[in-house]
Amino acid sequence: MAADALSYQPRGLLRNGHLQTVLASVWPFSWLIRLRAARLRSRSQELLLDCGDGVRLQAFLSRAAQGGDTGSERLAILLHGWEGSAEATYVLSLGSLLLARGFDVVRLNLRDHGATHHLNREIFHSCRLSEVVGATRAIAQRFPQARLYLAGFSLGGCTAAALLGAISASSRFSSADRDAARGPREFPDLADHLPGLLDNSAIFRASWARMSDSYRDERFKAALLLAPGRSVQGFSEQSLAAIKTPTRIIVGESDFVAPGAIWLHERLRTSTLELLPQGTGHYVFLPEATSAGRLADPVCCIDAPGIDRRTVHGHAFTSALGLFLSV
Repeated sequence: MAADALSYQPRGLLRNGHLQTVLASVWPFSWLIRLRAARLRSRSQELLLDCGDGVRLQAFLSRAAQGGDTGSERLAILLHGWEGSAEATYVLSLGSLLLARGFDVVRLNLRDHGATHHLNREIFHSCRLSEVVGATRAIAQRFPQARLYLAGFSLGGCTAAALLGAISASSRFSSADRDAARGPREFPDLADHLPGLLDNSAIFRASWARMSDSYRDERFKAALLLAPGRSVQGFSEQSLAAIKTPTRIIVGESDFVAPGAIWLHERLRTSTLELLPQGTGHYVFLPEATSAGRLADPVCCIDAPGIDRRTVHGHAFTSALGLFLSV
């Protein structure tokens, strides 16, 4: 897709963003979306990765060239967002594009995402960065000669930044400013529970202490951060200034995480920032919704008029491909 794809203006009734969302959820439109990922999925090999400390994470490896054990010279690791999975539309779309251009692709499921709840005893939370490091290390050991690339959406974008060397100095949601966000959408009063958790939960205290650990992995040649979550504003500015990996940050102008993404770009010297047009929100990278989804959660499932998710996906992923091929 051309770099100016977002200038496209649909005709007639297709100008209505709600109608675009409806059409994308019915046959043949949903079928076409899956068809684009058929090659990626047909070549997928399940990996159960030993991440250390008895933790196992599931991933799916798709090789650009069939046969042989050497793999491609380039390997991309894709990280989904909160409540996403390796089967998320944005993961499949980006993975399919990279595979077609000769990249091997690994789609990682974070703990308790996808059909993986049985793999580990303890539940998922967003501070389990060490096991993601263990997973990427296990992948790198399988392909020691490959050039590694990284892409993450929302929570996955924050995780990707940590793998580049960003170190958390504080929780974005522990600010004393009562007008600041007190938690993510799913837990809007999270900050109010932090004191009690620190006092009463040894597990939480240990996790909180690990928050300031460094998970830097210099093997990554470039990274894409799609709408990285607001937690990026908890990264220390000193750690961001030390990152040398070329990074592209893509976020919608109307996304509630846009201020944090801009803040991150201003402190991450090796980054470029692309703001998607006005009206592009945080959930534009999620799959096109069904009618039931639009009724149950219109915030996630209905876009502003004129915003076409497939067009946004194509533009963002073509931009990412250009970055990965340049280094």
